[in-house]
Amino acid sequence: MDIIGRWGGEEIIVLLIGADKEHAFHIADYIRKKIENKKIKQKNQYINLTVSVGVSDFSHEKDFEKVFKLADEALYKAKQTGKNKVIMAK
Repeated sequence: MDIIGRWGGEEIIVLLIGADKEHAFHIADYIRKKIENKKIKQKNQYINLTVSVGVSDFSHEKDFEKVFKLADEALYKAKQTGKNKVIMAK
């Protein structure tokens, strides 16, 4: 019973109910690779897509807002360090 929704302007949030942080990281990287390998044709040319992901979990932190803040910080670290990657929040 996972939940997917838009969060902010260009951000999408995925809540993986029951997934530990390692499993969530692998799912995020699987999605990233699928997007990276998808070729979209637009007016006789192909557009390459990439995605940067920040992953956080509720294992140590129970405050919902704090978990999202940690994921957001990880997302920005992924963007700042080259994009098209998954970063686990610390």
